[in-house]
Amino acid sequence: MVTSKFQKAILTALIVGAALTASSAFALVAGQVQVGKRWAEFEPGEGQDKYGAQATEMVASVHVDPIPLVPVSAGASLALQTWNAADFNAKTAAGSELGLEVMAWVPMVPFLTPYAKLRYVVMGKILTEGEVTETNELTGIPVTSKTAAQRATSGFHLNLGAKFSVLPLVSVLVELGNGFGEAQLEEYKKAGVKETLSSDAKKADKMNSRALLIGVEVGI
Repeated sequence: MVTSKFQKAILTALIVGAALTASSAFALVAGQVQVGKRWAEFEPGEGQDKYGAQATEMVASVHVDPIPLVPVSAGASLALQTWNAADFNAKTAAGSELGLEVMAWVPMVPFLTPYAKLRYVVMGKILTEGEVTETNELTGIPVTSKTAAQRATSGFHLNLGAKFSVLPLVSVLVELGNGFGEAQLEEYKKAGVKETLSSDAKKADKMNSRALLIGVEVGI
């Protein structure tokens, strides 16, 4: 009788623990949508000052858990950023990053599921548009031209977070992250004409960032 009660208690504890943890750990496929802020610091070469920029970021990702009961999944993500244009001395600034991700979590922790996520940026861009006013050497009249710049971004992001189960196969995500990479100017246009970039202009800037994201995960 004692053994039976003990077994029932253990079974009850396991069921409750499973319900309180992120049930997407048992899902074959899980989709995530997150929104938040990113703060970046750009470090050009010697003799140039560092500068910062911030963005509103939205990330959508899909993960596949190939081995049941093994708390590791892999997938792909797309991050869209709306940067503060003034940080780039521009009128508009937008970015995107296509990445590959690996995610690992600690199952059976009451109330939440801690996890770590590593994202490698396969292809990233920051596009800015603005204006520049220059004085015409012949007439002395100021002329304003539209400009457009395209930067390629690369690197990886390491994020730590926690999942809170709210419904079966549905969890709320809270995530903090750090990014380590580079941003390289690959195209610059003035008045619609592509300009030849100098070797110094082509040098990649270090681009480190921090992010705070919240979102939802739904498993299948």
